[in-house]
Amino acid sequence: MVRSRRICLGLLVLAAASQPENAQVIRKTETQSVRNQIRELIARWNDAYRRLDAKVLASLETVDVEIVDRFGQLHRPSDVSGREQLWAEGFEMIAKGSAAPESTIEQIRLISPDTASVQVCTHFSDGIRLTDGARIPPLWEINSYLIVKKRSAWLVAALNIHDQTPPEGCTSSRRVR
Repeated sequence: MVRSRRICLGLLVLAAASQPENAQVIRKTETQSVRNQIRELIARWNDAYRRLDAKVLASLETVDVEIVDRFGQLHRPSDVSGREQLWAEGFEMIAKGSAAPESTIEQIRLISPDTASVQVCTHFSDGIRLTDGARIPPLWEINSYLIVKKRSAWLVAALNIHDQTPPEGCTSSRRVR
């Protein structure tokens, strides 16, 4: 009888511990601070992108970042120079003076104290002018970020860029600075 109670108690403890909501609890007082830190990272990312600054973008990524571009190609740059080169090559095609996109954070989902997923809608309202004279018409993207905390800094570990026309799923009016 005592043995069966211990087994039942053990199974209940195991079941409770295996529930996702019990895995790692983030205190409510910490949640807003963490969300603000993540918003700051996305604001810095957005600012660097708007300025076509490949060096700053690369500095906001983990060493093993994975990026799926708007064409569905997976990129795994092997080092800082590879990350910078990835962005620089893309920016070389954009004409100087092309209108910068506006971005809004749609959702921040805290997965654990050091991991979050972030959905950002980006709108190129004037499209994108290219250096060869061509113009990509106005478009929306939904950018899905996996953000991780490394050595007390939040960084982009993965980015999936998805063209979204029309902008279904983009509902937030909270613009990224």
